Amino acid sequence: LVQRPEREHDLVISDPMSLRTNVTYKLPAGWTVVAAPENESIQMDEAAFVSQATHADGTLTLDRNLELRRHRIPVTKYPDFRDGLIKAATTTKQTWTVQPGTVEDATPDEGTSDEGASDEEK
Repeated sequence: LVQRPEREHDLVISDPMSLRTNVTYKLPAGWTVVAAPENESIQMDEAAFVSQATHADGTLTLDRNLELRRHRIPVTKYPDFRDGLIKAATTTKQTWTVQPGTVEDATPDEGTSDEGASDEEK
């Protein structure tokens, strides 16, 4: 849709549309979230994209909505439209990082170090 860096003519989209994705995933018992995708909101007259990732009590939820609001994107507005869609596409490539145990189990206390410890002690 936005492969070309510049356009000589308006971009014509067949129909305005909206695409929503909502996914809920329950982690196995004992697993925890280390990092979640960053939330993003892109608002333009021609399009909107919202991505929201939340987690609580071992349940991950990802809610995304892409809305193409106009049938025609004028040449003058195409660069911003393109940048917004590229940013949205980049956001969709983010992933969750999860692991067994709690976050506290994975993060050593400040000021502690295993330097000088044998491999068996690490």
